[in-house]
Amino acid sequence: MNPTTALALRYVRPRRLSAIGLIGGISVVGIAVGTAALIIVLSLFNGFRNVAIDSMTSSGPHLRVMGRPPIDVREIGGARLVQPVYQSTLVVQLPGRSTAARALGIRNELAEYDVARATMIGTASVESRGGLTGAVISLDIAEALNVYIGDTLSLIAPEAIESSLLTMSIPSGSRVQVRGILTPTADGASSAPQMYVLDSVVATIAPASTTRYTYIRLDDPHRAEDAAQIMRARGLQVETWRDLHRTMFDMMRLERIGSFIVLSLIVIVAAFNILVSLTLGVMEKRRDIAILKAIGATDRQVHRIFQLQGLVLGVGSVLVGSIVGVGLCIGQRTFSWIRFDVTQGYAIPALPVDVHAIDVVVAASIGIILAIVASQYPARRAVRVVIADAVRR
Repeated sequence: MNPTTALALRYVRPRRLSAIGLIGGISVVGIAVGTAALIIVLSLFNGFRNVAIDSMTSSGPHLRVMGRPPIDVREIGGARLVQPVYQSTLVVQLPGRSTAARALGIRNELAEYDVARATMIGTASVESRGGLTGAVISLDIAEALNVYIGDTLSLIAPEAIESSLLTMSIPSGSRVQVRGILTPTADGASSAPQMYVLDSVVATIAPASTTRYTYIRLDDPHRAEDAAQIMRARGLQVETWRDLHRTMFDMMRLERIGSFIVLSLIVIVAAFNILVSLTLGVMEKRRDIAILKAIGATDRQVHRIFQLQGLVLGVGSVLVGSIVGVGLCIGQRTFSWIRFDVTQGYAIPALPVDVHAIDVVVAASIGIILAIVASQYPARRAVRVVIADAVRR
């Protein structure tokens, strides 16, 4: 073994217990804990991100084309469902109570296929029964108006109300029957009150303020961006499901970055402990360093001894932390140690984790780099040891 490496390993394992050795041990534990915490938290964010993506792609459009496409979008390939959707802001009224809501006009086929996944109570049917079309409303509308399944609502366009004020007449609207109530924040895109009704109702009530778009679901939602690029090349205005949920993705990204920075402070503090322990070690070993220089060791070799000592401490602690972090994540994914009772309202049965190799590499690299940086000052201090002064002391 290289003498420089042998001396570095010798200094890592002190023969007797001392304050310097205790500080070094604390630094190793600190970097290991910080590395494990980084891996676990990043894996948790990956797991929750996967859950969120599954929720986003299970309901709602994978592609939303504005207006009426001049081409048959089924030609793009992979389109499993193509339906027109009408969107407008309507006033929802009951005697003595009213609220504004975003109304989405859809066909019953789409309601039974897609809206049913987000329906908490009742059914997702919007078809006409007994002269009344159905409506599926969000929970905040139900709470604001105090309505239940089977109640009848009146939908009125805002421009109709304005016109009625000018003409001193009663605004005309359309009556719908509440058939279902949506799960809170089911759409994931907006916290505004929302309801689904038959497309002809929205198009008839507010023809001037209604926006039409084409709702497309794909066999593989992860190919949405590729399909969107093809459509955009043909002059279509297209949004993917990622675009529709951009706010949520940005929020998850900021939370991930914030948690990463906070947990990195653990590793930084541990790296300072390495700096302190190595600096104290240099002061304690001044005579040894002087003897090494006296028998021919160069400044480069002395510098390398303490640099290697910091590297060994960093690699060892990072290796332990990585094994612990990855092991706990794999254990949670395999055995589901932390479980949730879905009957109590939890959306997932167990804490989700998803280990990515890049996250492990980044967390390990931070620990090793900080350990190497922390060893630079003690190594330079060792190089500056003067033989005569050290031996005289």
